Amino acid sequence: MASKLPIVRQIKYSFLLPSILLIVISYGIFSLMGISIPIEESLIVYLVVSYTGRAIIPKNHRKGINYIKNNQYDEALVEFHESYLYFSKYKWIDKYRHIVMLSPSQISYTEMALLNMAFCYGQLGNGEKAKELYQQVLKEFPDSQIAITSLKMFEAASGLDFNKQQYIDK
Repeated sequence: MASKLPIVRQIKYSFLLPSILLIVISYGIFSLMGISIPIEESLIVYLVVSYTGRAIIPKNHRKGINYIKNNQYDEALVEFHESYLYFSKYKWIDKYRHIVMLSPSQISYTEMALLNMAFCYGQLGNGEKAKELYQQVLKEFPDSQIAITSLKMFEAASGLDFNKQQYIDK
């Protein structure tokens, strides 16, 4: 069944290394302790650590996603804005999300917050604000393919040619 909303999940495979290491190390510890089925215990440790980190730290992001799923875009905007502020303040958490939250996401939570805010504004019919946020994404994250693609669509709809540099230089 197709998704009702566009969902993009980009994984940076090197970010999976801390997750694998946690499983291997806990397997070794459980083996040394004489646990009969250490792989199951290791996977439980991984799931607890992973779920806890992803449930507590990006709580506004998760709330925003849930609001989007329920077409509550105004409420989602508030949550994504809070997420953006949090991860802008604590850049190290976002930078090391693969260790802190065991998140293999290639896109940072800061970038995701801005992209999701732009999406919400688009769904609310405020194309100008959406375009402004996609431009902000491109300034902060010049390689953001989602922002580039979105701005190309805006330009195509306006009958203009896309020039990435014009958004970065502003």
